[in-house]
Amino acid sequence: MAIHHSHPFYGYPRITVALKKEGFHINHKRVYKLMKEMNIQSIIRKKRRYFGRKVSVVQPNRLNREFKTNQYNQLYVTDIPYIACQHRFYYFSAIQDLYNNEIVAWKLSS
Repeated sequence: MAIHHSHPFYGYPRITVALKKEGFHINHKRVYKLMKEMNIQSIIRKKRRYFGRKVSVVQPNRLNREFKTNQYNQLYVTDIPYIACQHRFYYFSAIQDLYNNEIVAWKLSS
């Protein structure tokens, strides 16, 4: 019970390992049975997707919130949102001219 209170995210396999580290020789099936009898359940954390260890490259803010321009093809902005569809992700990239908010180019890929 003390292990569960100090680590509420632990399920029966990790509690079994923790008990073995404390010197108890116990089977994982026994731990599972005892947890059911004592009505102990682990708290399930929200799953987070892992996209790699590299930090995204963030460019400096060169516009300084000046989103108006006097000429065509002078300032462009872009964004790459993703759309989750069934078991795949689709990425949409659009390049916008800030003079007249026209989409200059776009690409949809998986």
